Amino acid sequence: MFGLTSTSRRVALALAFGAGLSALTVAAQPGSHHVGGGDRLIQAIAGFKAQLNLNTQQQGMWDAAAASSKAAHETAKQRRMTVKQLATEEFAKPAPDLARIAAASDQVRDSNTTAHRQVRTQWLQLYSTFSPEQVAIVKAGIGQRMARMEGFREKMRERFGKN
Repeated sequence: MFGLTSTSRRVALALAFGAGLSALTVAAQPGSHHVGGGDRLIQAIAGFKAQLNLNTQQQGMWDAAAASSKAAHETAKQRRMTVKQLATEEFAKPAPDLARIAAASDQVRDSNTTAHRQVRTQWLQLYSTFSPEQVAIVKAGIGQRMARMEGFREKMRERFGKN
């Protein structure tokens, strides 16, 4: 294979596998740069803030939820970097411990999922305080977004012929 020795091929294969595993480990973790930590419904609520005319209590809840979202995102990012560092260290060894990497990845995923649910609960508690007018704004906005998404999906189905 391209003039490489057996040892060189194994090292190249291990490095390629490690890079792929590291990329999958990082990509598989939930998280988003948007308010709401990647939850589309929460992002939708956040997208209509200017139209909602929040009262003082709601604004306080908003600020707390937004701060929690940002903190959860940063923590998730640090956790992912820890797994990436672990994978890098393991693949520097002659026989990387894939089970150790997988266990660390699972632990990070579980922790991030728990944090995501806690943040989402804060946003949903805020939503539960909305007046009928505020709910109508969110409902209409989400409906418009859903229609745009379905239109996009339909275009892609027409273009690529997939279901």
